[in-house]
Amino acid sequence: MGVRRNTPDNQEIFYRTTVDGREAVLLAPVAGGPTLEIPLPEEAGGPIAPSADGKYLAYALDSGADTGRTVMVRRISDGETRALTEAFLRGLDPAGQQRQVLGPGRSPSDGDEFLFLEARGDRVELRASPPEGPSRVVRSVAPGPGLGGRYSLAVHSDWVAYPESSGESESTLFLSTGEGEPAPALATVSGALEGVCWSHDRRWIVAGRWLPQGQNFMFDLLLVGVTPEGTLASEPRILEAGMWIPLGGVQWLPDNRTIALFGMAMGAPGVANHLWLISIQEKEPAVPMTLGEAAPTWSASLSPSGRHVAFSEEVLRGSSIWIVDYEEFLREKGLVAASPNTVHLMTTNAGDDGLVG
Repeated sequence: MGVRRNTPDNQEIFYRTTVDGREAVLLAPVAGGPTLEIPLPEEAGGPIAPSADGKYLAYALDSGADTGRTVMVRRISDGETRALTEAFLRGLDPAGQQRQVLGPGRSPSDGDEFLFLEARGDRVELRASPPEGPSRVVRSVAPGPGLGGRYSLAVHSDWVAYPESSGESESTLFLSTGEGEPAPALATVSGALEGVCWSHDRRWIVAGRWLPQGQNFMFDLLLVGVTPEGTLASEPRILEAGMWIPLGGVQWLPDNRTIALFGMAMGAPGVANHLWLISIQEKEPAVPMTLGEAAPTWSASLSPSGRHVAFSEEVLRGSSIWIVDYEEFLREKGLVAASPNTVHLMTTNAGDDGLVG
């Protein structure tokens, strides 16, 4: 089971679980009460992503292929469904990297538009589409080196940031600000970059960095400031993540100055999973928030407001979702403002798994 995304008003949570031996997506109220199941066909598979306003759900029809898949959009209120694309690109690229297209904050959408890659003849198109309406082309490129072959794309309006590997030990972050415009390099660092993501205000780009350390790897974050003109605003910096392996991707808080990242603690006895709050201010250490002390915790998500954390606990013959109001914690750390409260939202059936989004 996994918790993935709250609705914009922070009052409901989308999650995927197993009901009577089948996978289902449910919408659960944070304050408690009956859940709403969103009916999906048996062949529905990943990605499963709610729209930014929480009124629609997009899902792929699992054809067993990574190319040419169909993505449907379902209106939750009445079940009206339409095809978003019939040529969806997903899975691994030729270099073995997982494709990701992320909007501001770490959303599957940019405002009210879903983001996706589509195969169009001999071109790869990065497209944006509202739930009800025609899609638009953000970029159209040939497959291979450059944007067309990249596996991690960060989209904010018509700007696209992406990494490119230079051999096995170095990566460069590029920024494309328009079709046909040159894409200048913003930063070159050792290691591999993934999960590139814009802040909500389009002033910052963050990317996870994997750096070889002998037989192991170290994980930290590359932070790049960008001017309104799309040029480098300051020297790129490396932020310590306070962990040895991430279990979830970067998520920006609404203040555009704090990053949330879920992962395992470095050097801790046993398995200590935390949601780390990482300030982009210089010399500010990552702040861990302990999750799931009674049972293993493998997924966690911050609400759009940054006020609540939702996480699932793995329990034999059943799993739980907890909603934690961490505003007091954040206020003490100087990160946001408010009052703590923890709610046991749901206990679900055995065999729950998967993340919505």
